[in-house]
Amino acid sequence: IHPGTGDIYMGDDTGLHVLDKNGTYRKTLVLTREAKPNREASEYTIAGLDFHGGRLYVLTESHSSILLVDTETGEILAAFALDGFTEGAGLAVTDEAFYVVVDHELNEPSPGVKMYAR
Repeated sequence: IHPGTGDIYMGDDTGLHVLDKNGTYRKTLVLTREAKPNREASEYTIAGLDFHGGRLYVLTESHSSILLVDTETGEILAAFALDGFTEGAGLAVTDEAFYVVVDHELNEPSPGVKMYAR
């Protein structure tokens, strides 16, 4: 949830979907990057997102990274590589670190949460 507007952000393989605080659809942001403008949103495989300090961070499995995304345009402003990352199921961001919930199958023991220093 955007801390300033109350808008709700959700991601899938088509982009980031934005709903107003009442749940009414507003728009879909397609993730773009000036250096690689022809990428498809489906290439990013969004696995989680979080707001921190008024900024939107998006966990992407396909690029093993966390993206800082402009909430108006969908432009990727920065990317943070995650060494040793395979699959994630959630993201939390603090001043000091990114916390990623490690994905697993239901019949496997939970690998827990992995911390990546910022």
